[in-house]
Amino acid sequence: MIFALVTACVSMDVGAATLAEMSPEERTLLVSQMNASVKAVGDKGFFYYEDPLPVTALVSLDIDNNVVVIDLDERIGPRAERSETEDFLDTIRFSILEHYDRIEGMMGIRFLFGGKPSTHWFPEPAQDEPDDDPLVQPTQRATAPVVAISPGHGLYYHHGFKDWRPHRETVNGVLEDDITPVMAGQLASALQRDGVTVHNLRPEGNVLSHRPSGQPWWRLGARYQLEEKLPDHPEIWHAFQGADHALRERDEDLRSRPLYANFLGADAFLHVHTNAHDTSRPRGAQAVIQERAPDRKLAVNILCSMRELIHSKDEFSTYPIPSKPMPLVGRGENKHAKMPSVIVEVGFHTNPEDALLLRNSEFQGLAMRGVAKGYRLFREGKPCEDFSVKPVLQAFGRVGYDVHLPVELTGNPAFPIHVTSRALNCSGRYCHSRSASLFSQADVEKHRVQYLCTRDDVGKPLAEISVEARDADGVVAKPTVYKVACGR
Repeated sequence: MIFALVTACVSMDVGAATLAEMSPEERTLLVSQMNASVKAVGDKGFFYYEDPLPVTALVSLDIDNNVVVIDLDERIGPRAERSETEDFLDTIRFSILEHYDRIEGMMGIRFLFGGKPSTHWFPEPAQDEPDDDPLVQPTQRATAPVVAISPGHGLYYHHGFKDWRPHRETVNGVLEDDITPVMAGQLASALQRDGVTVHNLRPEGNVLSHRPSGQPWWRLGARYQLEEKLPDHPEIWHAFQGADHALRERDEDLRSRPLYANFLGADAFLHVHTNAHDTSRPRGAQAVIQERAPDRKLAVNILCSMRELIHSKDEFSTYPIPSKPMPLVGRGENKHAKMPSVIVEVGFHTNPEDALLLRNSEFQGLAMRGVAKGYRLFREGKPCEDFSVKPVLQAFGRVGYDVHLPVELTGNPAFPIHVTSRALNCSGRYCHSRSASLFSQADVEKHRVQYLCTRDDVGKPLAEISVEARDADGVVAKPTVYKVACGR
């Protein structure tokens, strides 16, 4: 059902609960608070180059689906697919962040335009037939998964100001358009190490000059790179033929990305972005999806793996990374992709702390290896779980003989794994640490932790051996203690 706008002011706090679990008074307050926030945004106007008028919005609640619904002016409908509209919707979304974060298990925000979804204004095209001449050949698909990577934004030509400009502004020393190709390059390397065929829409290594802009190619949006690469496929890079608004090439840049991923027949589509907010308060990573089951599964694994790798470094251990993605219906980069597609917002460049990390090469590498690991787990059908050493049953050893204890690990560590065992409560020449590097699961299954029982151990408390492990990504397993009773 839909809970319509109520303007009455109710004095109470809305706690964390699903919309169905809230009382009518709590839902009334929630709608009232959200409407006040979106009105403050809409009243500012100037969301479109050619239209400075304010935009009205009406908030309601889809209780059955646990979704917030925001209905905008009907005049926005014909612009629903434009990049300015996506920016505007992001601003609205962030304006109600503190409110919808209190909705337990929220399934996203649904935007309407004059009471109609974006598909009313831009109907979904019929499913295309498979491309007669795909860039990824069937033999290649059989041997390696194919992933398209889209580094966010890039320079585009503004037909109003008659110049080349980035999508975003530099804030706290970060220009999203320029930093995303750097991180995407690290992601491409991590995926390739996992045997993935990668197509990077904005490779940072292309330093040749783009003659119309006078800028190196790597700074350009994907639209121009695809025009150069696929001159016979303007339906990909010139999707808005006949449009005359000032930002039409910016819109084509955003649309070209999923169209190219579809053309490739990619198995997954990963977008690398940095986030922004009107204030400096919000921080941390996010994953944005079109609400589809495979996309959600991929995003959950990505967030979990990013958290595992980023938090493996003490100085990054408190970096905020949620466990669930943010579903946003109609986000063009995801909506038009025919494969699982996730927009990875690595951090907020509008937050000074995040901005410092976004420029930190070690942080970038951990974040991107986390994204790559999340995709690997998704591809292999494995859940993301903690890396740890499992305890074993108490063992018995005879004096003068080694006790051999198997090592069992949980999680999905990257090989090689370095395992260290150390006796905790003994002294003398037999009490040294032992280490081994394990290069495969077979090595793990064969590996044994050894403990030599001596006469000094007899009649004493159980011997304790601490077993620790660190994988190739630097993730440290939760250690455990093995116990041995020694006797004659």
